[in-house]
Amino acid sequence: MELLGDYWHDAGGLVTHEVMLPDAPNKWRYDSYIVPYRIMVEFNGYQNHSLKEAFLRDHEMRAFAPNQGYVVMNVTNKMIREAPDTLRSQLQQVISHRLTYSDTVSKVGYAYCKITPGLWIEN
Repeated sequence: MELLGDYWHDAGGLVTHEVMLPDAPNKWRYDSYIVPYRIMVEFNGYQNHSLKEAFLRDHEMRAFAPNQGYVVMNVTNKMIREAPDTLRSQLQQVISHRLTYSDTVSKVGYAYCKITPGLWIEN
């Protein structure tokens, strides 16, 4: 993700964090968002998903995004620690198949961001 830069701090940065989708039925927040490609990255660990309610809520949240035109990539800490090059390659592969959009993101206080969908941009 470092290669894509931080949306708020790096000129041309593409990644922001703690993002809410427009019209989501709940106040779900996705861990990271690669803005022009509409890719959500969810970092999943057992410690946060061991309860049945959390497990079900997370699956419902991940199922909502594709219906709105977003892709969700699920990663674990182990994947980041043990196979970062594989993750980077997978991410590049997903990006290569995605359209580019003119979405913008705005901060809502200090806690999260909200997406304003833009138009598809021809490459």
